[in-house]
Amino acid sequence: MSVQSTITLKHDLPNPGKEIGVNHLFNNNTYVYHFNMIQRQMPKETNPAEVGWAAFNVSFKDMLMGVALRDLQAYFEFNITKEEHDKIYAFFKSNQPPNQQTTPQIETQLNEVTDNYIKKELIFQYMATHWKIDITDEQVTNSLHDFYKKTNQSIKKYFDDKQEFEKIRKQLITQKVFDRILNLYDFKFNLKFNLANPTPEQKTS
Repeated sequence: MSVQSTITLKHDLPNPGKEIGVNHLFNNNTYVYHFNMIQRQMPKETNPAEVGWAAFNVSFKDMLMGVALRDLQAYFEFNITKEEHDKIYAFFKSNQPPNQQTTPQIETQLNEVTDNYIKKELIFQYMATHWKIDITDEQVTNSLHDFYKKTNQSIKKYFDDKQEFEKIRKQLITQKVFDRILNLYDFKFNLKFNLANPTPEQKTS
C-alpha cells in the first residue's frame, strides 16, 4: 500500500554504527504470523523446523527494524494527511475480528499502528531515493525464477501483468532498504528475564 503523505529530513542521518539499545524481544503473535506466512510459501514437504527457523529470523529482524525506525523518526518531519490517515485506519480496522468492539484503547492502538505504518512507508521511500536503490528487470526475473525453484508455484502472472511484475520490483527495493537501515545501527541488547515468566521484560532503570 503506497502512501502520498510527505516527509522532510530535519538533520543529517545517523552515521553507520550508531549504537542503539534493544530492551525487548518480539512476541509470540509475531512469530506465529510469520510462521504461517512462510509455511504457505514453501513446499508442503518442507521440514517444520526449517519453517520455524525462517520465521524466527524474520521476526527477529522485524523487531530490530521497529527499534531502528523509532530512532529514525526523530530525523524527519512528517506531514500525514487526514485523508490518507483515515483511509489506512479504516483498512486496519476492517481487519479486526468482526465481533470486537472498538474501545477507546483499541482506537488508540489503531491510530498508532496507522501512523507508524505511514511513517515507515515514507522513511523507506525516502531512503530508497537517498541511497539511489534500484532493481533491474533482470533482477526481478531472476528473483521470480528463484521463487519458482523453491516453491514450484506458478510465476506466469508476473510476466503477463506489468503491475504484478512491478510489485516484485518494489518488494526487492524494500528488502534492500530494510537491510541497509539495519546496517546503520549497532544493536546493544539490554534484556531482563523474570524466571517466573519466560517473556523478557523491559528494564525500567
